[in-house]
Amino acid sequence: MSFDVFASGSGFHFKQDHFFDGDGFNTLQILNDALMMEPSKLGVVDAARSHFLSVDMTDAVSLLAKREYLHALTETVDLLAIRAGSANGFIAVAAKRSNSLWADTVRMTRYAFDPGDNPGTEFIRAIDRTLDETGLKTWGVLMALAIILSKFLDYLNSHDASLSTMINISLTL
Repeated sequence: MSFDVFASGSGFHFKQDHFFDGDGFNTLQILNDALMMEPSKLGVVDAARSHFLSVDMTDAVSLLAKREYLHALTETVDLLAIRAGSANGFIAVAAKRSNSLWADTVRMTRYAFDPGDNPGTEFIRAIDRTLDETGLKTWGVLMALAIILSKFLDYLNSHDASLSTMINISLTL
């Protein structure tokens, strides 16, 4: 299966159809893993090591890629949160699952950067229910969010520093 993405904010636009959604994830497990990672590549490898000891090597590569996307997502949200003027900023995520026999399922979450002790994990915690209720709680969605927010951060950094850190992301299954 696949899903479509549209994102916009502060003059930034991103659209891509047919993102591969991948398999589901356990929110408590990834939040624990995110909190256990030290802010270094060695910390990411160390956090992944515990899973690799009980998994065959074909799954190990997939797990490492998932950890890297998780790390990229949490780091990007952290970097967006520390931008000047981000106290009024937010990331809004709207998720929609189309149904042919009954009404579409639509959920929305708005994560505000202020206050925030650990914005990356707070963001994942905030979007968990929205993604779960629309069937979009997959690694592919986390990968797409990491890509979009990284591109948004690059856009903000390459333009006027006074641009607001506000982005709306729409995911459609």
